[in-house]
Amino acid sequence: MALNQQRKPFSIGGPVLLIVLLALSLACVVLYAWEDEDGTMHSVQNAVSGIVAPFKFVGSFGGSLISSAGTAIGDATASESAREALREQNLELSERAGQLERYVQEDQALQEVLDLRDVYGSASVDARVIGRSADAWNRIVTIDKGSDAGIESGYAVTGQSGLVGTVVSTTASTADVRLVKDAQSSVSAMVQSSRVEGSVRGSIGGALHFENMASDATVEEGDVIVSSGLDGMAARGIIIGTVTGVEKNANGATVRATVAPNGEVALMQDVHVVIGAQSEGANAPSAEEAESDGDASSASSLSGLRAENQELRERVARLEEYMQESERLQALVDAQEAYGFESLGARVIGRSSSEWERSITIDRGSDDGLKSGMPVMGQAGLVGMVVSTTSETAKVRLVQDAQSGASAMVRSGNIEGIVRGSVEGVLYFEDMAADAMVNEGDVVITSGIGGSYFKGLVIGTVTKVERNASGSTMRAVVAQSGDGGLLQEVLVVLSMQSEGAASSTFKDPNAQAGASASGSNAAGSNGAGGSDASGSAGTSGDDGGDGSGEDPSSTDPEGDDGNES
Repeated sequence: MALNQQRKPFSIGGPVLLIVLLALSLACVVLYAWEDEDGTMHSVQNAVSGIVAPFKFVGSFGGSLISSAGTAIGDATASESAREALREQNLELSERAGQLERYVQEDQALQEVLDLRDVYGSASVDARVIGRSADAWNRIVTIDKGSDAGIESGYAVTGQSGLVGTVVSTTASTADVRLVKDAQSSVSAMVQSSRVEGSVRGSIGGALHFENMASDATVEEGDVIVSSGLDGMAARGIIIGTVTGVEKNANGATVRATVAPNGEVALMQDVHVVIGAQSEGANAPSAEEAESDGDASSASSLSGLRAENQELRERVARLEEYMQESERLQALVDAQEAYGFESLGARVIGRSSSEWERSITIDRGSDDGLKSGMPVMGQAGLVGMVVSTTSETAKVRLVQDAQSGASAMVRSGNIEGIVRGSVEGVLYFEDMAADAMVNEGDVVITSGIGGSYFKGLVIGTVTKVERNASGSTMRAVVAQSGDGGLLQEVLVVLSMQSEGAASSTFKDPNAQAGASASGSNAAGSNGAGGSDASGSAGTSGDDGGDGSGEDPSSTDPEGDDGNES
């Protein structure tokens, strides 16, 4: 009897198929990470996202109904004491906002005087949340506006509660936003009251942490954390949350702080995508507009009171920024008038992250007339010098940098030397005459010798003196005047206008390294003077630029020596 044999069709077994699929998935992940945003994998992702966008909207609508039902139940069961507590808090916040309102116009007037660019006003695109990631590893929401509305990756997204997140990808009609609580999220931030800078990072568990602060930074519970704008993503002053816990090391220094967000992002919530600078003359919403916005929500329901509370907190935080900035800008205007120099205002948009380099980046460049060698001033004294420029930005080497050196002198006496930075960021006044006597409290100013800096710019105050066996000064520690490492705005000195000021000829530190050092050495061997930037011979201990012998630093904005430390 013949055997009836049947050939089985060829098939890939389960384990083999699994391995093939894993290999393909790995290849897709590698290709996605390797290519840019215009690559094939990104295009496929965007196409799929565009196709499923309507389904996300339908799904989010259902989720919104469930969320609304839960909110209604919460409103119905809320106690009157809870609502009354929120009413009182909202009233206090509203009164505070009214008190701060005047600073908006004051700040904008000062910005115009200093020719500063407004970092608070910004144009935005209104959008609505239509979906969110389903897994616990990613905290991403989808909004109903995309590249057709001018939205791009990297744009900040805000809501009624403050900063929401950052756009990470777009299609023509939608955009994905990574929330600040996502583990991959990092936002440059600062404590609003003290201006302590750091970064707010998300976590897998959804907690927000404020970290990467200076080693001597102090952060306390209750501090309000706002965006600093240094990462170029979020505008300065957008509220992120409030510190609820602080972790300190054995020395008492803050290691990191836990931040409670000002509010949560719900489905169907309206958001704003910040897309650029606001039109000239625009400003923060008026008190009447804020009040009318609050009237739109129920004044009696718990959810309405919470929403109003979030909006008021965000508004007060923004107005606090206007108030603090107006105070800083007024100090810059006072310095500008007291010293009598022609200058250009600039904002700090970046800081060096290396401990070996102490520099800042400002939002003015060669297109604005900046060039290497120009001095940079802060609220109360010398900040540093421009060392390089692009068309729109400039790098400023701070006086604390180890490569920095400025010919200097004690203002009360004609003791000359050099102020140098150091790796640890401490300023030292050294290379003085052998019999020099420097005392704590002495104010140190630039001498103008060597042409690196104008004469009379306040550097700081002596806080410690190191002497040799005979009692003569070896070197002195100088505490920088003013805002130090918390610089927000600066003045780039273009030329000196007042009579008796040093020459307005600048020396490029890249082309002539060590100019200040050589000039100071010449001063040390000849106490009767030296030569200024223009080459004029100095007389009677002056640097030649001061024909009248009057010290321009005597008109410093503080008015006396005791207020410059």
